[in-house]
Amino acid sequence: AATYYSREDCYMQASECKQQARLMCAQYKLLPHNVIVVSMSKMAIRALLATPNKHLLFPETLIIADAYSLNNPKSWGDILYGRCVRNKNISFFSCYTSKFPFDSLVYKHLVNRLTTENPRNGEYRDNLINLLNSIPDMTVEH
Repeated sequence: AATYYSREDCYMQASECKQQARLMCAQYKLLPHNVIVVSMSKMAIRALLATPNKHLLFPETLIIADAYSLNNPKSWGDILYGRCVRNKNISFFSCYTSKFPFDSLVYKHLVNRLTTENPRNGEYRDNLINLLNSIPDMTVEH
């Protein structure tokens, strides 16, 4: 058992090192555009990822979310709300849906954010409807 846990610990450390190396590569790519993603608080990173930035594309967003342990439904709901509902970035949403399987928690979070923050904003509502309509149909087989 000790050998197994020792190997598991090595694997976890190697995985964390890989995430940090990918984050450094993303930082290097974003540095000319004055986008800082290293040594920031989770709160600052959450705000950055949910804010539209033409230099922070989906692959970089995914790398940063992984490095800061933000690869979860609530965080992706916030990111998609900021990038896609507020700013109509359909290509970002398409990248998200091609990478991740359907997760109802993400979409519930999007709807909850819309109803609590902007219950009367028709533009955001229309943007969310367009996003939800762009989700590929799923067939469930028993």
